[in-house]
Amino acid sequence: MTGSPASSPTRFGNTRTLLFAALYAGLAAVCYSTALIQPNTATVWVPSGFACGLLIAEGIERWRAVALGSLAFNLAINLEAVPDFGFAPAILVAIAVALGNIGESVSTAYFARRCARGVHFAEKLATTVIFTLVIAPLTPLISVFLGVFASRIAGFPSSGTLSEVSLTWYIANYVGIIVFTGLTIKALKSVRQWPRLVRVGEALLLAICLGFAGQSLGGYFGNGWIFDWVQSYMIVPLLLWACFRFGATGGLFSLAFITVIAVFGTLRGFSAFPAPSPWRALIDLQIFLGMLSVTTLTLSAALHEIAAFRATLEERVRDRTAEIEGYMREREIFTTLVAHDLQSPLYGIRNAIRATRDDIDHHRIDQNELKQTLIVMDETCTALADRAKSLIAAADPHAAPAPRDLWGIVREIASLQGVQLGENARLRYQGPADLDIPNAADIELILATLIDNALCYSPEPTPVTVTAAVTDREISVSVADLGAGVPAEISAKLFYSAVRSGGANGGRAGIGLFLAAEKARRLNIKLGYGPNAPRGSVFTMRVPV
Repeated sequence: MTGSPASSPTRFGNTRTLLFAALYAGLAAVCYSTALIQPNTATVWVPSGFACGLLIAEGIERWRAVALGSLAFNLAINLEAVPDFGFAPAILVAIAVALGNIGESVSTAYFARRCARGVHFAEKLATTVIFTLVIAPLTPLISVFLGVFASRIAGFPSSGTLSEVSLTWYIANYVGIIVFTGLTIKALKSVRQWPRLVRVGEALLLAICLGFAGQSLGGYFGNGWIFDWVQSYMIVPLLLWACFRFGATGGLFSLAFITVIAVFGTLRGFSAFPAPSPWRALIDLQIFLGMLSVTTLTLSAALHEIAAFRATLEERVRDRTAEIEGYMREREIFTTLVAHDLQSPLYGIRNAIRATRDDIDHHRIDQNELKQTLIVMDETCTALADRAKSLIAAADPHAAPAPRDLWGIVREIASLQGVQLGENARLRYQGPADLDIPNAADIELILATLIDNALCYSPEPTPVTVTAAVTDREISVSVADLGAGVPAEISAKLFYSAVRSGGANGGRAGIGLFLAAEKARRLNIKLGYGPNAPRGSVFTMRVPV
C-alpha cells in the first residue's frame, strides 16, 4: 500500500530533524577536546550557536533535533568518559543537560524572533545590541543551571570548583551563540550566489591575512623574530576589513576562522594569554573572542543599516524625481492642450473685432448688427472665462475632481466653439442627459479636442454627432462626422505623432489628437478611430468606471 501524499512532507521533516541532530552531535564531538575541567564541560561549545541559529531559521519546532543530538552525545560521553559513574546517573545527567540545551536554544530563538527581528537580527544596530548584550547573555543561564547542578548532584567527577565549571560552561555557550548563530542562519537562509571574481580574490587575500595574523592566537609558526611583534589586537583591523567589505557574513566567517585557529593553537600548548593552566588560557581566549564578536557584530549591523538607509534614500529620490518629471510632462501636455483648445474661440473673437473695425472704417456699421456682434463676443468671452476656470480647477493636484454630466460638457464645448447644439443643428448629442462621468475636467479637454477636430475637418452644414452609451465597466463616447476621413497611411499613427491631413478648412497639424491621446493614456482612457459610413470619421473614447 502506497503512502498518502501528506506523509511525504512529514518524512522529509523527520529526515531533516535526524540530519540536524547528527550535525549537532558531530559539532559536539569536535568541541569535546576542549573539555579540560570536567568531561561534559567544554571550554568551546559551537553546538549552542548551531542550535540557536537552527531554531531561529527553521522554527522552534526543530527543538527535537537539539534534544536528540544533545541527549545522544551526552549519554555517550557520560558512559565513555566515566565508566564507573553508573548507567542511571549517566542517563539522568544526559537528560538534564539536554533539557538545558533545549531551554537555552528555544528561549534564544523565541526572544530573537519576538524582540530582535529573528533571522535579520544582525541587520540593525538596535536588534544586534539586544541579541548580543541581552538575549545571548541571559539564555545560557538555563543550560548552566540544569547541566552544572545536575552533574554536581549526581556526583559527576570534576577537577574544578563549582564556580569554575559554571563560568566555563557559561562563557563557552555565550561565545558559541554570538559567533555561530549568525553563521548558521546564513547557511540555512541565505541565497546562494556565485560572487564576482574580484570579490573572491579579495576574500582569499583576507583569509591569508587572517591566517598569518591568527598565529598570534595559535602560535603555528613558532616564535621566530619575524613573528615576535605580532600581537592579538592586530586581528582587529582585519575584522574591520571583513565588516566593511563583506558585511555581517564576512565578519562572522572571519570570527569563526580566528576562533578555530586560536582554540586549536591553545590546545597545542600555545597561550596567547599566558595562564597557569590550559583551562584558564582557553577561558581568557574565549573572553577575548567574545568581546571581538560583540564589536564585530555591532559594527556590521551599523554598516548594514547605513547601507540600507542609503539604498532606501536613493530609491525615494529616484521615485520622487520620476514623480516630478511625470508631473512636469503632465503640465506641459496640459498647457499645450489648453492652448490648442482655446485657439479657435480666440481667433473667432479676433476676426469679429477686425470685421467690426472694418465696417466702422467704411461707414457700413449698423447698430443692430454691432449689438448682435457684441452679444456674440460677450457670450464667447463668458464661455472662455468659464472654460479657464474649469481648467484651473483641473490643474489643481489637491482638488478632488467632482463628477459632471456629459450633456453639460458637450453644451459647454458647443458654446465655446460657437456652434449650435440641437437635434437638427451642426452639433448633435445622442445619449443620457444625466450621465455623470469621473475626471470631468480632463475628459472635457479630450472631448473638446475630438469635437473641434470633427468640426474643422467636416464641411458645413454636415452634422457632428456625439453619442454616449453606458455598460457595467465603462462609458463609451463617440464623435462622428461626415468629412473626408483620415487617409489609411496615417490612421495607424494618428494618436502617436503630429500628422497633417487635409480637411474642410485646408488642413492643419494633428498635434491636438496626439496631446489628447497622451492625456487619455495617463487616465487609462482608450481612444480609437474608425471610418464612418458612408463617409467621414468616428473617434471613440472609452472611460472606465
